[in-house]
Amino acid sequence: MLGLVLSGGAAWGMAHIGVLEVLHEEDVPIDLVVGTSAGAIMGALFASGVRPEQMRSLACELGWSDLGRLTVPGMGFADSSAIEQVIEEVIGEGRTFDALPIPLKIIATDINRGEQVVIDSGNVARAARASASIPVIFTPVEYPDVTLVDGGVVNNLPVDVARTAGADKVVAVQLVHAFPQQNPDNLAELGFLAFSIMQKYSMKPNAEMADVLMVPDLSGINSMDLSAHETLIARGRAAAERRLDALRSLLHR
Repeated sequence: MLGLVLSGGAAWGMAHIGVLEVLHEEDVPIDLVVGTSAGAIMGALFASGVRPEQMRSLACELGWSDLGRLTVPGMGFADSSAIEQVIEEVIGEGRTFDALPIPLKIIATDINRGEQVVIDSGNVARAARASASIPVIFTPVEYPDVTLVDGGVVNNLPVDVARTAGADKVVAVQLVHAFPQQNPDNLAELGFLAFSIMQKYSMKPNAEMADVLMVPDLSGINSMDLSAHETLIARGRAAAERRLDALRSLLHR
């Protein structure tokens, strides 16, 4: 079984589209998708059968105003229900995990217990929204008996989850891999910058568990800049192309 693991990274998640384009062109047989945060959103689309070119078109149309609505500051500055709505518009309203052509697992964080939650049943769009709800920036998502926030808090590169699910071959895409070298201009950017620094030190063990690790060069791109979608997609493609020999070797192993 070949598992594809997609990490979180806010706007940097657009780079996943470039990787998926290359995997599609190479006819890589993906048996399982595991995603966190932005990787959960892209993974939900891919596992639902949305083609990479459709994702590219969607990326060109979206801005932060389409993904979050400002709310009275309480548990977050923006409500993330729009993320759920956008996903459902693409994959179908109320689509559940058991209706997906490719098995999917989404990582979120139980903010009250400080524990990882692996979601693989129920509403796909709501799970992806929960996984992408960056603390402080977005309000938490209420599930039965649990309050969920961004999965990157506990596991931003969930290779271990793919292995536990039975994947004997794992291709992983790591977006946050170095200090992101950016001067934050607002509270949202400051929060995500601190979040990224924390993740950098926690992902190494899982990165080493991947058979093929793809690491897009994201230097010079603000992690909150959705308008950089074309550059991000191109850099995702470049990262995948750099690892094509290793990928082909893995497939023929």
